[in-house]
Amino acid sequence: VPGGGGWYTSTTASASYAMNPVSSWKWTRINLKTNATASGTSTVNRVDTTLAANALVCWNGATEVATTLATCAALNPNYLPVYVMTTLAVTPSGSRRMVQAEAVSNKFPTLPGPMIFDGANPVFNTPNSNAFTVSGNDLAQGANAGAGCPAAIGEPALGAYNDPAVTILTGDANNRPASYTGPLQYGSPSVANIGSQLTMLSTVGGLENLASSVTLVAGNSNNVYGNNPATILRPGTNAVPQINVVNGDLTLPGGWTGSGILLVTGNLTFQGNPSYNGLILVIGKGSVVKNGGGNGVVNGSMLVANLYDSNGALLPASSAPGVPYFNWNGGGTVSWNYDSCWSSMMNNLQSYRIVAVREMMY
Repeated sequence: VPGGGGWYTSTTASASYAMNPVSSWKWTRINLKTNATASGTSTVNRVDTTLAANALVCWNGATEVATTLATCAALNPNYLPVYVMTTLAVTPSGSRRMVQAEAVSNKFPTLPGPMIFDGANPVFNTPNSNAFTVSGNDLAQGANAGAGCPAAIGEPALGAYNDPAVTILTGDANNRPASYTGPLQYGSPSVANIGSQLTMLSTVGGLENLASSVTLVAGNSNNVYGNNPATILRPGTNAVPQINVVNGDLTLPGGWTGSGILLVTGNLTFQGNPSYNGLILVIGKGSVVKNGGGNGVVNGSMLVANLYDSNGALLPASSAPGVPYFNWNGGGTVSWNYDSCWSSMMNNLQSYRIVAVREMMY
């Protein structure tokens, strides 16, 4: 069990060779990774050439970083340790294999606001209707009318990637500033730079890791769809929220409802206004279009992130996201409300994944 280092040992008696000819015994050692981790007698893996060999290695959501601090959380609350697993297997014939793997877990933050444009130079073609509202005042209700939820903490109605993006979104929202409300410190319209709160989601690699983790969980429930599915079979309810993934474009009909997490890697189109409790993640093409009228309420958060450049090429993992796009056509009454209890759903998606494997002996 990961914890700071130790041994996990498994043995198989030689008498079992007829049933299991692969290995007669094996062991696995699990340690926290430090800078200059050795892989045999001659190969040393350095994360940071300026730091000593005992510097702790942490995972920032996309890459490994080294630190002289005692814990990864001391470097950044969202950073997590890297574990090195070294495994030896010996067959009854005497041949040996030793493999070393590095495993990490991702800790995704609560999305800070009802509508987040995760990328510079956002495009927000705002609706003209007064009946469209976005509120960053935290409902903190979740699936159980507030039971088990932390204290409410308000966020800006429109979350911007950086300061220049704040200027762009403020200009877009100024046609109807009263429609974008939140805590007083964010002004009117309620727009602010929330980039510092998107530590794990500020790069293409971090966003890809999030999409991968969500897809893994959705696959366990057969809730992963291809391009333009005819329907989402299990959209979720408050009592039984669902995680759904569409690898491609998705068009939702008017009056569509659901609860949980919805991830769309292509264009997300609303035909009419949705009603949804939870997270709507548009990570990939980073494009949202709303057509038609109707009434709806969204409680939680929506994040829009574009992983491609202007030519349609996937950006490097270390790059900032591309231009997020949101175009609103038609009227109707719709309210987007921040709910931190729904917005913290990703905190429970932590799962270990292998980020490096190497053979050390054979």
